[in-house]
This record gives sequence, structure tokens and C-alpha cells, in this order.
Amino acid sequence: MARTGRLHGDSLGSVFAAALLGRRLTWCLGARFAPPPVEYHAWAELPGHGPIGEYTAAGWHHHTALTI
Repeated sequence: MARTGRLHGDSLGSVFAAALLGRRLTWCLGARFAPPPVEYHAWAELPGHGPIGEYTAAGWHHHTALTI
């Protein structure tokens, strides 16, 4: 559980840092269901361009539950 909290902090910190620079990022919370086990995750997205700093070469298999 501590790891999940840290991930939320990293992505949320990126959103705040971008706001200080006059940029906009979207903060997302969600989960990956396949392959097992289920993993909960938070990430930042550049609107219209997808996740930032995430490995997406094999496809993005996370499902968004909340976007702020």
C-alpha cells in the first residue's frame, strides 16, 4: 500500500509542477486488470496525447476510473 501512495504522489506532483509552469496535465486514477494480478495506479496525462512517463510500447492496458 505504501507503494501506491508514492505513485499517487509522483503523478500528482507532476500535475502541480506543470500548473506552476502554466501547463495543464490531467491526473488519472485507475487499474490494470490483465495480465493478473490487478494493479491500482495513478498517472498524469497530457490532454490529447496520453500518459506521460509510462511504458506504452506494448500498449496501454490501464482503465481509468477517475480523471481530475
